[in-house]
Amino acid sequence: MDTKEITPDDNREEAAEVTEEVPEPAENAESNGEEAPEAVEADTDETQTDEIEDDFAVDGDDYQETALEAEEAPAEAESKPEEEQTAAEAPAEEPKEKKPNPALEKLKELKKLPWKRIGKIAGAVASVLAVIYFIGVWFYSSHFAYNTALKIFECPNMTVEEAEAKIKSGFGDYRFYIFERDNKVESISGQSIDLKCVSVTGVKEALERQNPFAWPFPTAYQDVNITVDFNADKLYHEAEKLDCFAQSIKDMDGAYAGVYYQDGVYHMREMPDKNAISFEKLYSALYAGIKNVYRDMSLEQEGIYVLMADEDNLRHAMETMNKYVATVVTYTRGTDTFVIDGGTINQWVSINPDCTVVLSNDGIAKYVNELAAVYNTVGASRQFKTSGGGTITVSGGDYGWEINKANEIATLRENILNGDVISREPALKKRENGFGLTNTYAEVSIAAQTMWYYKDGALALSTPVVTGNPLQGNGTHTGVYSVKYKEKDAVLRGDDYETPVKYWMPFNGGEGFHDATWRGRFGGAIYRGGGSHGCVNMPYSAAEKLFSMIASGTPVIVY
Repeated sequence: MDTKEITPDDNREEAAEVTEEVPEPAENAESNGEEAPEAVEADTDETQTDEIEDDFAVDGDDYQETALEAEEAPAEAESKPEEEQTAAEAPAEEPKEKKPNPALEKLKELKKLPWKRIGKIAGAVASVLAVIYFIGVWFYSSHFAYNTALKIFECPNMTVEEAEAKIKSGFGDYRFYIFERDNKVESISGQSIDLKCVSVTGVKEALERQNPFAWPFPTAYQDVNITVDFNADKLYHEAEKLDCFAQSIKDMDGAYAGVYYQDGVYHMREMPDKNAISFEKLYSALYAGIKNVYRDMSLEQEGIYVLMADEDNLRHAMETMNKYVATVVTYTRGTDTFVIDGGTINQWVSINPDCTVVLSNDGIAKYVNELAAVYNTVGASRQFKTSGGGTITVSGGDYGWEINKANEIATLRENILNGDVISREPALKKRENGFGLTNTYAEVSIAAQTMWYYKDGALALSTPVVTGNPLQGNGTHTGVYSVKYKEKDAVLRGDDYETPVKYWMPFNGGEGFHDATWRGRFGGAIYRGGGSHGCVNMPYSAAEKLFSMIASGTPVIVY
């Protein structure tokens, strides 16, 4: 298209001629920097990308000159008088104002940014982050993550060895917390129950489970195996001292006082239900929690609170007391029997405010003393029919029944604790063995200076003897005794003698049957002035025969 150069000296008519030479309004609008009419608007969407490229293709001074021409051209056109405009100009409509496109404007701004510099900075940052990341991968391949907890122990950035050492030494300040109602918290220290770490395993495996490549987002908790030991009895006492348990006992309003014995069993009077603490559940939960190396527990969540009717201690106390009074012990002594049952035992049973059951040792001891007074026969007076045909009363001696009181108190207590129903002899120091039951015994008459031995009621031996010398204070003691043991080739010793014998059968300390080969005769009145030191001297043959027949424990009646 031909264009005519316009100079400042040209008049308005020359400007009009130039305007007439423009064939189309669209081209005229472009050359004057104005927006094209409707045809231009229709092509706007199709040519947006080309316009953007054309705008950015103009650099430096060219861009500025183009912009100035676009602004000056409309100004010149507006300066022409309306009457001088050509007919071609008259139909042309006023160009519409072009609306700005936000997306295009933003894109233009972005293209003006220093992208090369931004790219270099971003690359440098990425390189540094990559180095840090792979250093972390290397480090956390042998160390636990920065937020790792092994059981209850915080072990950030530690090796396996360091973590194991921390766990083993970490029980010095261990404390187990108990969360109660009304936001109350109590605790039991590891030191109070002698808590100690026995072993730690699984630490290495825990590190192997850790993914070092995910170290920026690690797993916080890792489980390991920790074995501990503690004094269970001390834990029991620590549990008893907890305020929550003491308050529970107080809140029960003396439920223990409502326990009563009737018709052979214990009952509890009706009482309103209140929340109480089950000590059995409390102790079990504490034991399990500490054994598993936990930090705390909630009494509510563990179900430690129960209704008083279901309170374990009180219920178990009732069961225990009823077990005690169900005991029946029947003592036997020959044909005689002595029975003890709940009618007596209930007097020895009581219940404490903490619902522990008490079995009185004093009550048991008193009963055993009364039983011994009836049961014991040692030294008791007995009616005895002699070999001469008469009936005499014999007393004294150490033969008979004698209860071992200390052993019987312990045995009876054990029977009651077990709720035994049993028939037995009491614990004895001595027991009868034949006299009055099987009629096997030895009989010595000091007046007759004769000894008889009966086996199952039949006379097996009769012999004259020499008893102790009463004139020198060595008379043989009367009473009922028993043979303690038998011994051959014994040596009898005293203050002024030492005598060997072949057969020795003691029945009362240093008194006993034995052969006396130094004597030429036996019986009669020899014992008066010429008797023994208290033994029953026998002819050798009689002593030999008696030694072969008599047994330890056989009664010996001396009168």
